[in-house]
Amino acid sequence: MVDLETAAFSRLVVPYARNMNFVGRETILQQVGSLLEMPKSNNRVALYGLGGVGKSQVALELAYRAHTTTPGLCCLWVSAVSRTTFAQSYREIASSLGIPGVNNPQADGLDLVKSWLQRETAVPWLMIVDNVDDLRTLKGETSQVDMASFNLLKYLPQCDHGKLLFTSRSRTAALRITGGGMVVKLPLMDVSEAQQLLQVRLDEDNSQASQDYLELVKALEYLPLAISHAASYIREMSITPARYLRLFNDDKKMARLLKHTYEDLARDGGQSNTVITTWRISFEQIQKDSPESAELLKIMGSLHWQSIPQYLLQQDQWEDEDDFHDAVAPLLAFSLVQSSAELEMFSMHRLIQIAIRSWTRTMEWERTAQRLLLQVFPRLEVHISISAEEDIVRCRQLLPHAQKVLEILGSPDMFSVPCVELKFRTAACLKILGQYQQARALYETLITPLVDFSERHVSTGFSLANVEDEITRLYLLEGGNYNIAVQRARLALKSRKEFLLESDPDIVCAKNLLALGLIELAQFKDAEAQLKSAYTAAVESLGKTHNMTIAVLLSLTAVYKGQEQYQRAAETYQSVMDLLIPLHGENNDLIIECRAGMAEVQRCMLRTPEAGVLIRQALARSEEKLGPDHPVTTLALTRLGCQRMDEGDKPGAYVAFERAWRNHRNMYGDESRLTLGCLGRMAVGHASLTEAERLLKEAIERSKRIWGPLEKTTLGLEDDLFFVLFRKTLGSSKQATEAYARSTLEARTNSLGEDAKSTLRAAQNVAFVLLAQNKVDEGQKLCLSTLNKQTKVLGSDSRDARVSSELLSSAYQLQRDFYASEVVLHRLIRVLERIAGPDHSSTLNQKSRLGSVIVMAYSNKKSNANVSRTFALSYPQCSSTRSNSFFHLMRHVA
Repeated sequence: MVDLETAAFSRLVVPYARNMNFVGRETILQQVGSLLEMPKSNNRVALYGLGGVGKSQVALELAYRAHTTTPGLCCLWVSAVSRTTFAQSYREIASSLGIPGVNNPQADGLDLVKSWLQRETAVPWLMIVDNVDDLRTLKGETSQVDMASFNLLKYLPQCDHGKLLFTSRSRTAALRITGGGMVVKLPLMDVSEAQQLLQVRLDEDNSQASQDYLELVKALEYLPLAISHAASYIREMSITPARYLRLFNDDKKMARLLKHTYEDLARDGGQSNTVITTWRISFEQIQKDSPESAELLKIMGSLHWQSIPQYLLQQDQWEDEDDFHDAVAPLLAFSLVQSSAELEMFSMHRLIQIAIRSWTRTMEWERTAQRLLLQVFPRLEVHISISAEEDIVRCRQLLPHAQKVLEILGSPDMFSVPCVELKFRTAACLKILGQYQQARALYETLITPLVDFSERHVSTGFSLANVEDEITRLYLLEGGNYNIAVQRARLALKSRKEFLLESDPDIVCAKNLLALGLIELAQFKDAEAQLKSAYTAAVESLGKTHNMTIAVLLSLTAVYKGQEQYQRAAETYQSVMDLLIPLHGENNDLIIECRAGMAEVQRCMLRTPEAGVLIRQALARSEEKLGPDHPVTTLALTRLGCQRMDEGDKPGAYVAFERAWRNHRNMYGDESRLTLGCLGRMAVGHASLTEAERLLKEAIERSKRIWGPLEKTTLGLEDDLFFVLFRKTLGSSKQATEAYARSTLEARTNSLGEDAKSTLRAAQNVAFVLLAQNKVDEGQKLCLSTLNKQTKVLGSDSRDARVSSELLSSAYQLQRDFYASEVVLHRLIRVLERIAGPDHSSTLNQKSRLGSVIVMAYSNKKSNANVSRTFALSYPQCSSTRSNSFFHLMRHVA
């Protein structure tokens, strides 16, 4: 007989060698070690966590460290995977320690070990009881047991000189086995530990592959079992981490990849060595103990794995809050899901979701999830965006879950009404969140099933016409090919007129969309005619407060702004807000857009302070409600940039334009009209004129190639480039700038005609650079002819006509024709008094100029050269103020 105290060689009774690849977990090791040493405790500590998170590995490392650092400590290992493994572990302990009576067939081997360890003369010991997941089986409380039905757990020793460390997947089991004592949750690895584990498992130190390591462990969500599995597969198949990541990100290959089995000598033989089945034990335990919880887990597995709202799940049989919490409790206990109590959200590891879907091969649970989604998904307006804040929040929360369900059901169920309903609502949600291209793509998938429904007389909550109109609207919102939108709207209007009355909402909608396309093509008169007809019909058939009527009114504001009828635009915006606020309150996205639009109009009417207050309020509200990247927010940023330019804050304007440009680029790419247009604004405010010139030339070439030389984005970028070139040549020769301006004027005259707005703006540029070079007579003649055409085409109140008036007045001064200059300034002042008011800074500036002209007319002391230098230098000095800014008056109205 060998006494325990003298059997030093047997004091480590652990069936596994030390894991030399163990990394990290120092905080957990110290925490568990400290708890085991706490006085006045029941000497029981449990380590619990998700299957595959590394509980057994931490316990194994702790055992070896404790045996090394604590002289005389006996470390023992018990596998509690089943009753059989529990009893077998006790037999191995008894044999290794040479416990008397162990070979007696009549003796109770379990009790022998317990009594031997509890002896007062026994040395200190640490017993690790691994995988205590199924307490009912260990206690003999189920019918399916592999030994006589008695409680195995009563054989766990308990004494002052012994410690018990349990590992479990279940927090409930951990609490019960420790008597409600000390439990520690083992989390996923942090990013550093995960990368280190992958590197050790691959047995290589490749600094060049560190980014690949990072991307791979991030995709595996830092789960040790998944990382070890990936390393094994990579080594066996002789592939790179990057290649494994590509396979992993392929949904069709992922499940098969994760079924790969690898050997882990430090893992219990009763545990799965495949990622896809490692949680099957927990799932089957839950299914046995709580079928309702298993159903809930299957539904959650059909959704996106992160941020699942409680209100989405708490329906039907779980509508009662107590019933719901009873169902979710086992899922939390086994760490299969995590909860965020303050947000009432649930999440799971991505690989758990893949595992659940591999067990439930039918689409039953996706269809259940689809039904639950339809019951809580907000019903959004189709004709106009009037969304309360709670609707937008709910859209953000539900969108990834709807997309996940549609990813599975989209093709097989494409002709089912619930699937079509969910697609429609998801597309509306994408639109409200500003994801226009994705929304249009999803709407387009509805055309075929809706045609089929129409033929079979199947009804839905929306029509084929609604979907067609939404697609057209999204072409407009994307800033894409406006000609496509106009063509679609014309075809829709023509076909609907064949069988619908003029007052029908579908006719009104088609007219409204056609007008919006015409506005983008600068065909304002035709657009206004369509809108006035649509508005009359909408008021008669739908009423003033109907969403379609309000949509037409908002379109009219765009027509008025395009024709520079800013007062009418402001009045229309106010009319819309007067209608909306009593019905929907101020807390919706349409009011934000109206306030931002009103700010733009106020700025165009030279009411800079009022505009500044409005645009900042609108931007703050849009960022708060819609988010910093939403298209409405981006438009508000662009308007803020223009506002800051008017206020003389060029650096602030550049910051706003750059943010807007980045948002457009991230959402639509580098070649979108919106992105290119915003790049032009940003370049103009760039601190380096050389860099600004380079950016603009690149943007112009790209716009010409994609959209054509006569598209308004291209023309606007060319005007921006003139401004930058002129600034670069201050104090030096302007021949190159003049050549650029002349070539632009010639090209537009030949292509667009001499009376086109863009042609007249190019003529304005040429006149400006001529006067700056003291080519007075030629410049004066061009100014006069340009102003006459602008007055005829655009009206004397237009911003371009006002700029030409300023130029012509300066030209007359250079010619020493002070009377003519005085006449032009009198007319300009009357226009400004009408638009901005007699006390506005722009009006007062022109009155000051008029006073100077009158003085010069009588004193006759200024020379042509002096006047020329004054004119040439005044432009950049006043370019930040809208009332005197050639650049702003000409170009930068959002």
